[in-house]
Amino acid sequence: MQALRLARGLMDDHGLGDWTVTLDNALTRAGQCRYAEREISLSKPLMADRSHEETLDTILHEMAHALVGHAHGHDEVWAAKHRALGGNGQRCFAYTDDASPWVGECGHGVQISRYREPKRLYGWRCRCPQGSTPVVWRERITIENTYEYVR
Repeated sequence: MQALRLARGLMDDHGLGDWTVTLDNALTRAGQCRYAEREISLSKPLMADRSHEETLDTILHEMAHALVGHAHGHDEVWAAKHRALGGNGQRCFAYTDDASPWVGECGHGVQISRYREPKRLYGWRCRCPQGSTPVVWRERITIENTYEYVR
């Protein structure tokens, strides 16, 4: 897969030659940095659906995590490293899947998908750049090929 070759080359170029890059089957996140394993994992189904630019940004996002360390999360140090690598400095990847049964929507209209019912339906807040607003969850069911929201 091209994403693996791209990631491997970039990781070698930026001093992450002793890290591995793998594919997983995640549907709700594009990538993951596993510090203890020294591994960057990319979602095989999502990488197949995304543009080259989106794939590159995901790889750079995870590389920034690997380079600055676990303690920085998505803080300004991490964002500066992501931008220095050529990324956009953004912390979130929003993927909405029309097949997922649970949909959350924040006050800014950003939707997120879940395949399992959230453990709690209330108390969620978005992390949008415009400010934090409550996330409202709904279960989506299909009725005669149209989507209907309940709850």
